[in-house]
Amino acid sequence: MTDAIIIGGGSGMGLALARTLLAEDMKVTIVGRSADRLTTARAELERPGHGKISTFVADMGREEDVAELFAQVERVEHVAVTAADATGVYGRTVDVATATARAIVETKLLGAWLVGKHGPDESPARSPIPRASTRTGRTGRTPSWPRPTARSRRWRTGWRSNWPPCE
Repeated sequence: MTDAIIIGGGSGMGLALARTLLAEDMKVTIVGRSADRLTTARAELERPGHGKISTFVADMGREEDVAELFAQVERVEHVAVTAADATGVYGRTVDVATATARAIVETKLLGAWLVGKHGPDESPARSPIPRASTRTGRTGRTPSWPRPTARSRRWRTGWRSNWPPCE
């Protein structure tokens, strides 16, 4: 069983997350497009007395790669998608090439969707991933408190003033 799969774990936020989880003695698989970057990250992360690290080369914009990744994993507790090819994206919108924008959409949007499609589900062979969004919160269920109406929005002083704190 793998405790965590970190897609985009070869650098940046994914590498930092892998370092943190390994210090907690977890089994972590880091995934990325560059075998060289993953090898470098693995060498940096491997330490005696820490969790087990493995790597997998895959492009999150390619459905075949994502399907193969999860076909080789029997059980997984957590999946984090931190991958983003943001080269050339930062700056004014008019200065970003359309091809560059398409590449980031493929990585961040399509890649995450493919993980949801091929990743662990409710089947007995795979462990469930808690589904969460801003609507459902950390528990993955619809909140029980009432939603504000258009009328209640008028008198509210701040967008969070009516909402109970999250647990």
